[in-house]
Amino acid sequence: MNIKNFNLFGLEVNLQEIIMVSGLIILCYWAVKSKFGKKSLINSKPRRNSMPLAVPVILWGTWVTLLVVGNLVTDWIGQHEGLPEWKKELISYVAMGILEIILIPAMLIAARIFFARRIRGFALEIQTIPSDIGAAVLNLWAIMPVVLGLVWMVVWLGQLFIGNQFQMQLNQGLQTILESQKLSVKITTFFVAVLIAPVCEEILFRGLLQSAIRKVMTNPWPGILLTSVFFAMMHPWMHWPALFMLSVCLGYSYEKNGSLFRPIFIHMLFNLINIVAALNQQVINAS
Repeated sequence: MNIKNFNLFGLEVNLQEIIMVSGLIILCYWAVKSKFGKKSLINSKPRRNSMPLAVPVILWGTWVTLLVVGNLVTDWIGQHEGLPEWKKELISYVAMGILEIILIPAMLIAARIFFARRIRGFALEIQTIPSDIGAAVLNLWAIMPVVLGLVWMVVWLGQLFIGNQFQMQLNQGLQTILESQKLSVKITTFFVAVLIAPVCEEILFRGLLQSAIRKVMTNPWPGILLTSVFFAMMHPWMHWPALFMLSVCLGYSYEKNGSLFRPIFIHMLFNLINIVAALNQQVINAS
């Protein structure tokens, strides 16, 4: 039986369609209740901080620069030592994970320096984790139909203007997981993509950048939208519409209750679902 379908009281039900339709219902309910977001963040308060906008920008620039330099060094070592492709990939993702693990405490130090409540200004409270996980599932469930719809729109436009040969570019990490023949590479990439990268990116984009922008604005939405532009631009251009909308969801979830765990969990779940879905499709295609 195709895992997308199951039998319910004698009826063949498509699980993907159920998820999409129910997600749209949740999103429409939120839109009506909040008047398309106008009322939902009316009580949202800025996180008190004295952080100049230059701080998250410098941290972002440092991160990107070190990633580029790391890839160049890895390529040079691989060519100089004659390493096989899988070893270069493994070194690259190990280096990426180490870099982001180092960057996380550096960003938390910035929060400790500039936020009124120090690291607690991020609302990283362990006691909120259960409710944040539940809310993350609900938030992602509501936005997934829009995200997938934008992916399909890009594919449709690409095939319309370029031709049927147009295909959506895969995220580099996802492509590595699908194509690598080495389990060590798959596990390392999975660990970085699902556990490390979401924490690093959410502290940087939501915790620092969005908070710095929000500090100078009474309305939270400009900060959410501007941060989402920067977040989307960190990814392949084909992914920009879908990831912009995902980022709006991440930013909204942070402003809604102030807990940084919530967007972190949404980000983790989104990456996990993409990997599992791609691996499942690979198995179906191979069978």
